[in-house]
Amino acid sequence: MASLSVRTKRILVISLVALATVASGVTSYVVGHRYDERREARAMRSLGLGVLPTPLWTLDTARVATGPGEVLLSVASPGVDANGYGVLVDAAENLIAAAGRRRAFNEIADITLVGIDRADGHPIWRRPVGPVANCTDDPVTESIACWSPTRVTIVDTATGDVRGSATTDFTVASVTVSGDATYVSGTRGTGPAASVVLATGTVRTPVASTRTIADATPGASISDVVPDRNVVIVRATAGQDIGFASAVYSLDTGVRRFAADGIVTAIGDTLFRSETYPQGIERLLDDTGAPVVTQRLSLPDGSFQPQVTATAFAPVVMGNGVFDPRTGALLWRDPVLDWGKQDGGISPAVVGSTLIAASLDGNLIGLDTRTGRRMWTTPLPVAFYVRSGITDGRFFVFGDTTGMHSIDAVNGRIVWSVASRSPSPGAISLTSVSGSGGDIVRAEGNSISVWRARQGPDPT
Repeated sequence: MASLSVRTKRILVISLVALATVASGVTSYVVGHRYDERREARAMRSLGLGVLPTPLWTLDTARVATGPGEVLLSVASPGVDANGYGVLVDAAENLIAAAGRRRAFNEIADITLVGIDRADGHPIWRRPVGPVANCTDDPVTESIACWSPTRVTIVDTATGDVRGSATTDFTVASVTVSGDATYVSGTRGTGPAASVVLATGTVRTPVASTRTIADATPGASISDVVPDRNVVIVRATAGQDIGFASAVYSLDTGVRRFAADGIVTAIGDTLFRSETYPQGIERLLDDTGAPVVTQRLSLPDGSFQPQVTATAFAPVVMGNGVFDPRTGALLWRDPVLDWGKQDGGISPAVVGSTLIAASLDGNLIGLDTRTGRRMWTTPLPVAFYVRSGITDGRFFVFGDTTGMHSIDAVNGRIVWSVASRSPSPGAISLTSVSGSGGDIVRAEGNSISVWRARQGPDPT
């Protein structure tokens, strides 16, 4: 091969350097451009629930149904017409729906669980679970349980695969899933001789071990299993003077901790509430069952505990009183919380340091959770219909008979609204709002849609 001249070598070196410089520039531009895109994406943030959200999709029931004549059913209670509420249940990675034929009240029939993609609403899996009386609906994370009187099925919410199943020799009343642990409650036998049964296991083996609560009152049944409090609550009918009698047992050992008159529920961090309707009395009980507070029962349906909380301090509401969730000490009272009164109401939410009350006379009222000071009052003629919603820690999104709204818990200003569809004359169209991984599920009758908070630049 002939050798290159000095001039040719210089030209070649200059050309290579130039090419390298151009390539370096191109590479720097591409990398820098991608870096800028990533930096811009990081600079964008959710604007929260204080800005009108973006509608993502409306559920196409025809795509969810798995056969002719099938309809969407309430996941928790397929035999109950829930008017859209509870049709979509929030899980760890997606939404869960139930499809099946329309049925009579509390009828047990086949259903199919359907996993719904949060992004666009399309079905990502289907799982027939056979004849079902109920399914778990709150909380649902990696697993959902469905059951008939003699069978339990646990389904993976991400894939639709069956994680575990079991046939029982007792009549199943309820199933609780807590992480990987399962608690199946029911009764064995009939009539006064029936025994109260609690089976424990895992999502793969739901009925690994079974024990009988030997000292339960004849005719009793388990009303609640509360893993976070390590308690099982058993209830039985009693004399006309108290209506019901309850007993609280240790979930771990099965040892009875205390008994109390009335309907007992776990509430707050360490407390219990008992309601004795014939006597018109409600009580706060400590962890041993000793009464901390006794007062007249609010009418007509007892006290209403806030359903939405976004705070480290969520007080207990009982009647018109607000109490410390650990000690039961009275913090303050306000008549707006007593919905047995004409100007009373309920508290659907605690957001930050604000307890939001919805009054019968048509107002939303913000009260300081620790002092009870009224901070704002916002007129809302249909406030009575506000029961639950979703919050981002400042704004509370709720539904009523006029549509979906967001209120600022700091100052009481309604920052946006989405009007409901016009119902038929004389009909009440109630909009319900629930959460979906930070998104909003809006249900109005049979119309179900998902909305997402808008994105915007981070001012910081």
